[in-house]
Amino acid sequence: MTVDPKPGTPLVAGTVLDFKVTVSYTMSVSKSGKIALVFQDEQNGSVKPNDPRAYFEVNDSANVASLANAVTVPFGAKELRVFVPIIPEGLKRTTGEVTIRYPIITAAR
Repeated sequence: MTVDPKPGTPLVAGTVLDFKVTVSYTMSVSKSGKIALVFQDEQNGSVKPNDPRAYFEVNDSANVASLANAVTVPFGAKELRVFVPIIPEGLKRTTGEVTIRYPIITAAR
């Protein structure tokens, strides 16, 4: 898996960042589905509540997926979490998704 920005990089609240994730996947439940980017704070609150998630459509049981989405780093949060779930066709809930964590800092004045 490759991730940009690098996991653990301190993010400045209020900045807009492009997140890019490339992941190899294998699905045994279905040959089709989606892989998503989901942005949340440390209290599991959605950071992009009114914006559709970045999805990569999966049409085979194993391959490589590249996803990208821009997000504004939230004020008042301590951490930004990026979840990368694999969602096989026919399932509504997932478990075991990759979680990428970033501490949030305020800009020096």
